[in-house]
Amino acid sequence: MHLLWFICLMPVTVLNVLALEEMDFAPCPGGTLHGASNSCIIVVHEYRNWSDARAYCQDLYTGGDLIKITSVQMNWAIADILPNDRSWIKFWIGLKLYGVNQRWLDETTNTAYTHAFWFDNDYNNGKHCFVTPIGNSYWRRYRCSSEKKFICQYPYDP
Repeated sequence: MHLLWFICLMPVTVLNVLALEEMDFAPCPGGTLHGASNSCIIVVHEYRNWSDARAYCQDLYTGGDLIKITSVQMNWAIADILPNDRSWIKFWIGLKLYGVNQRWLDETTNTAYTHAFWFDNDYNNGKHCFVTPIGNSYWRRYRCSSEKKFICQYPYDP
């Protein structure tokens, strides 16, 4: 008698349990995802520079802007909802480097940003806008004039 062993591969999306506790995935208008703090999230698969992406989000919905990632759990949840088949695709988020002191500021509130999810610490490379890449949850810096896909967030109270 011969035993045959098989390994079956099946594509599965596994969402981080802690991230799901932070994110309330209730229905939002137009099929977008309901995010933390009564907001909706939409992943936009168009390529724009950072400023144009931000303007698109602001024009799309009242109070809209590029996404503000405020916790480790939210960062994981965003990484989990992005398609993971192309690791070279990046998505703009609402974080940008400003000022002579090179402080990281959240563009939506113009306050210093305290969360640290970025990948490297090279502060003087001329790259002032942040992306979240597919395949991991570490942010990278790119030139703001680069064209990337982006993630919008807008307030929503069901």
